[in-house]
Amino acid sequence: MRAQISSFGCGGQRGGYRQLMHIMLNTIRHFSPFRHPRSILLLFGLLGIWSAWSASQLTFRFDFEQFFPSGDPDLEFFLDFREKFEGDDNFLLIGLPTRGRFFEEQFLRDLDSLSKSCRRLPHVEALSSPTAYRYLVKSSFGLFDYPAIHLDQPERWAADSARLAGDERVAGLLFSRDFSTAVIAIKTPDQIDLPRSDELIAALNTTLEQSGFDTYHLLGRANFQSVLVAQQKREFIFSTAASGLLVFIIFIILFRKPLGVVIGLFSVLLSMLIFLGTLSAMGRPLDFMAMLYPVLMIIVGVSDVVHIFTKFHIELRFGKSPAQALRITRREIGLATLLTSATTAIGFLTLVSSKIPPVRHFGYSAAIGVLIAYLTVIFFTTALLQLAPAEKLVDLRHTDRFWKALMFRAYRFGRAKQALVAPALLAVLLLCAWGISLVSTDVRIDDGLPRGLQITEDFRFFERELAGFRPLEIAAIAAPGRRADELEVLREMDRFEEHMRTYDALGPPSSLVMVYKSLNRAAGGDRASAYRLADSERELRTQQQWLKRLPDQGSRALISEDGRYARISTSILDLGSDSIQRITSSLERFALENTDTTLLSFRQTGTGILFDKNNEYLRTSLISGLGVAFVVIGLIMAALFGNWRMVLISALPNVVPLLAGAAMMGFLGIALDASTAIIFAISFGIAVDDTIHFLSKYKLEMAKGTPVEKALYRCFTETGKAITLTSIVLFFGFCILLFSSTPGTVYVGLMIALTLFSALIADLVIIPWMIRWSISQENRKIIRASSGSAAIDSAEQPV
Repeated sequence: MRAQISSFGCGGQRGGYRQLMHIMLNTIRHFSPFRHPRSILLLFGLLGIWSAWSASQLTFRFDFEQFFPSGDPDLEFFLDFREKFEGDDNFLLIGLPTRGRFFEEQFLRDLDSLSKSCRRLPHVEALSSPTAYRYLVKSSFGLFDYPAIHLDQPERWAADSARLAGDERVAGLLFSRDFSTAVIAIKTPDQIDLPRSDELIAALNTTLEQSGFDTYHLLGRANFQSVLVAQQKREFIFSTAASGLLVFIIFIILFRKPLGVVIGLFSVLLSMLIFLGTLSAMGRPLDFMAMLYPVLMIIVGVSDVVHIFTKFHIELRFGKSPAQALRITRREIGLATLLTSATTAIGFLTLVSSKIPPVRHFGYSAAIGVLIAYLTVIFFTTALLQLAPAEKLVDLRHTDRFWKALMFRAYRFGRAKQALVAPALLAVLLLCAWGISLVSTDVRIDDGLPRGLQITEDFRFFERELAGFRPLEIAAIAAPGRRADELEVLREMDRFEEHMRTYDALGPPSSLVMVYKSLNRAAGGDRASAYRLADSERELRTQQQWLKRLPDQGSRALISEDGRYARISTSILDLGSDSIQRITSSLERFALENTDTTLLSFRQTGTGILFDKNNEYLRTSLISGLGVAFVVIGLIMAALFGNWRMVLISALPNVVPLLAGAAMMGFLGIALDASTAIIFAISFGIAVDDTIHFLSKYKLEMAKGTPVEKALYRCFTETGKAITLTSIVLFFGFCILLFSSTPGTVYVGLMIALTLFSALIADLVIIPWMIRWSISQENRKIIRASSGSAAIDSAEQPV
């Protein structure tokens, strides 16, 4: 009968697990690194010194381009479009609330003085402001300009105000339509980098503080880079310090002995240092996901240390010598820890299929970090344990009565409530299906901005007062053999732009049409009624000759050198990706149905369009990546246990927490975006660790011929403690992220903590239930012969 029990899920004593263990032990004996613990410590000491130097070279990075889906045809088109023209985020806006004083002398003079000061700032290529804006007019002596606001003639301000309010070229761009806000628009270099952004923003803040304006708002790539990278650094330092403090407290509670605490803490921090040094050596900058690294590395390292120390402590309490205890620990926990590290790494590697570079880089970087943590613990930590006096590592008087009693009650409760597990599981799955149906992909930029920072209030200010931040670029492509500046083509563009003005969410468009309408207005004596396209090709050609003689006012960024491509630039409010998709689809339909497609075609592009495309890739890459992970981990389980039924037993308790996590996103209204998409990969990779430890212990007990119920009981009282402790560590470790000011990071911390907590419950409830159910299906006699609960209650009940 025991032979039958041992063969279930184990492949017999000659099964895959024993063979894998045999190969591992032979390799260890052959290589024998554990025979030279001092050499191992010296090696890790040198590695730590190198890592400290390398980690000091780490850099931080933040820009919206990192979210672009690589290998996408729309990205290729955008890069070509940007090459023809210029970037759509090369601006920095200064918003100045007027408080009803726009046309007061002091305000206008302060505004003009600030505009002139800003023009002299580093990395400013051009500048526009209400006081610098000028009108063109054609006279018999040629074209000349005059100011839109006559600063020295207050009597003309009423007329200036009326003229500006009706000018669609600047209303809503250089000032709000009710004149409650004035804007200074600075043009910055394309793809401005972090050092230049920091220099510009520092100089600008100094200028603004000296300007007399007590309230101002900034919006643009340079400001986002400078502020958000500084925020990343602060949160990275905080999460590292908080994680280290958490580990210190946990180790004090668990190990009680100062030397044990020091060894555990130093092991975890050393693995973190080696990981950061490795990232630097790989040339990987720290991006918006970097604050996850300290938490991940520390809690993964703690998990390995806890399992090693727990088994070491148990063997010492059983009367083994320190050398014997360490040897048994390496044999029984070493392989399980290797498998858990491998499966955790596989979970992270599911993110490599993502087309979003930060998510992809996070995936393989985290996988490398998990393996570094494993190697550090299995070599460095055990080397320290080998050299340190055992009595100074753990408190042998501490008998774990509390944990043994708690795990016994958990075992007894699960066994007594077997009949309720199936209906409860069905109810949970139905609830998950409902919650998943509520998950949204309607992502807004505002959702990802840090709370409590001025940059978020600035973003909302421009959303409220003007046309927002999100750029929308439209390429108007003339048919082969035609040019975009032909009159017929311009009229089709004009028809399309007039339709764009019917959307309240869109800002005023800037294009070649606007340039030629302005020239026609100048030819008409600068009358507002003349702001239209020329009536004939002859008039248009004359205007084109004028344009060549004028200084460049941005018109060269509106048409390509070959004349076939024209650019229409505008902005769109941050309504959410789904709402924006409806607007852009409507524009596309209008272009196809109401413009002459034999003359030109329209194609939408820009950073905003690419940012929204992430949602499509997140859904597909998440599903495909997790599917691959399930297959790979299923193969590992099959090789480990030699029984495909055990694959099902190990899979179900890890699927349920993922479904529960997705359902919680739906119930809590958390959208699926680049940051929250990683929740599932992290949760799956870490949650499967507890399953492997539980089933590995079950496997070892079954290989000894232990009856099923007694084997399950020992899984609870020995491995149950370790996985409960590690789950508690993981829960509070990810709760550190709740203190972040960035909503995406908060959601990641909350959802992973809750998902891993549900994974612990699933392991302690579903795995025993499925094992008992499987055995009852194979042979009801086995469960009757091996379910001596009375014997267990009397012989092994905790005192």
